[in-house]
Amino acid sequence: MKYVGVGRRAVAVIIDSLLWGVVAAPIEAATHTIHTGTFVDVNGRVVHGFQWSPDGWFWLIGLLWIGYMTFMEGTRNASLGKMAMGIRVARLGGQRMDLSTAFVRNILRIVDGFLFYLVGAIFVWSSPMRQRLGDRAAHTVVIPASASAPLPGSPAPWMPPMASTPPP
Repeated sequence: MKYVGVGRRAVAVIIDSLLWGVVAAPIEAATHTIHTGTFVDVNGRVVHGFQWSPDGWFWLIGLLWIGYMTFMEGTRNASLGKMAMGIRVARLGGQRMDLSTAFVRNILRIVDGFLFYLVGAIFVWSSPMRQRLGDRAAHTVVIPASASAPLPGSPAPWMPPMASTPPP
């Protein structure tokens, strides 16, 4: 089985981010507040000028991003960026992707995305199946779109072996 590494996944995230920016930028611009006046900077100096405040919409945009990724991967096995790169998400064992699996995978983007996805890249580089933390938790892999899903009963190599029971 061929698994997709950091390069194609990174380009897919960049494509998704650019597309998402087209949606999110007007929302963020419309909901930010610009204040003018006198302010105290971090060094305690009094300054005159502008201050830009996100007013809490930043978190909503982030939650909508996770919702977009969850919906696309849970229903289509790929986001628009992954589709453009010819890759998709598949569950280990060959089961069909669903929204709950996609949610587990994508909620962990919060951790994987630290330092511009460096944390996720380190997980991918250190995994024989090229899994980031979200993939490991959701038992998923990223594969070429043309590849078949991993066969049932093929656990990830990092998973402990299942205990066998002796025959009766």
